[in-house]
Amino acid sequence: MLYLDPMRNRNRWEVFKDYVFPLAAWFSLAISITSLVITLQR
Repeated sequence: MLYLDPMRNRNRWEVFKDYVFPLAAWFSLAISITSLVITLQR
């Protein structure tokens, strides 16, 4: 039963903090690398 309920006893902020913040770090890294490549091409 616990496997079927991934939130368990966690609130929305904890889920947001655990799953979205690491993705935000990777997203910002991808944006910075893309901007560096665009800058070097000009």
